Amino acid sequence: MKNSMNWGKWLQGLISAIANGVLTGITASAVVPGQTTIRDLLTIAAVPTVVSFFMYLRQDPPPLGDV
Repeated sequence: MKNSMNWGKWLQGLISAIANGVLTGITASAVVPGQTTIRDLLTIAAVPTVVSFFMYLRQDPPPLGDV
């Protein structure tokens, strides 16, 4: 039971980090003057999402030894 709880907690943190990156990108695009297309929005949101993803992996690696 403990193993699944470790993975569940880790996945919740990963989803939170990704959501944080996406929302940061959307917020940043709201500040950019002018028309923002969907492609621009995805590009702007991709950078903080990738950064948040890798920072989370660095801070809390997956619990591979708990399998």
